Amino acid sequence: MARKLAAVAVISLMLAGAAVVILPFTKRIERRSAVPGFSDSAVVPGGVDQVAAAIVGTFNDGHRLGFSAPRKFSATDKFHYFFLWGRADRIFPDDLQLSMHTRYDPAIRGYSAMDAGAKKRDFYLYEPSGDYYWHSEYFCDGAPAKFRCAFIIHLEPLGPDRTKVQVIEYLPIIWVGQAWSTLGHAGPGFYDDIRFDLEPTRIDRAQLLALIEQAAAVPAGAAKTTPMQVK
Repeated sequence: MARKLAAVAVISLMLAGAAVVILPFTKRIERRSAVPGFSDSAVVPGGVDQVAAAIVGTFNDGHRLGFSAPRKFSATDKFHYFFLWGRADRIFPDDLQLSMHTRYDPAIRGYSAMDAGAKKRDFYLYEPSGDYYWHSEYFCDGAPAKFRCAFIIHLEPLGPDRTKVQVIEYLPIIWVGQAWSTLGHAGPGFYDDIRFDLEPTRIDRAQLLALIEQAAAVPAGAAKTTPMQVK
């Protein structure tokens, strides 16, 4: 009898262990986009230097990070937490880094293949803490998943008074609770279930592109209003 009970206990533990291991793979991840007719680029008025200046004036300056500089967006807006850097800054992802994340994103693939000279005026918009997430287009088991990403803003001059702006999403990530790992950094246990290699979202790129279009539409030297809240 004791042997039977011991066998049942062992089997129960094995089944429980198998359930813990399998559970993360049963999570249903889906992306729901509600942005019809989406384009990741727009042609805006102004030469490339004028448009670049408008972008710099719109977003938090990454070079002022840590100096208690006033933020340019309200705390309810996700862009409150983002900072802007230029192509020459070391934080800007290099082509090798970009090439590691092209599987689900043709825009990243095309950008990484561009000549370096075509990217010299570009910007990197990034949330540096790594802890800020928001709800976007991804869902886990039917509930909104926590999401974060960075952005590359590519500028292409189209003459003295027009510039093409492309918004590229870089390293989209979702956080879908916790999952068991036998090889965790602190040994077997539950760890944050972070998913990489995702398709880029539309809504986040559309929001950022709309902000840039608004900034570029303001004539040079004119007083700028507080950036609009794009829903």
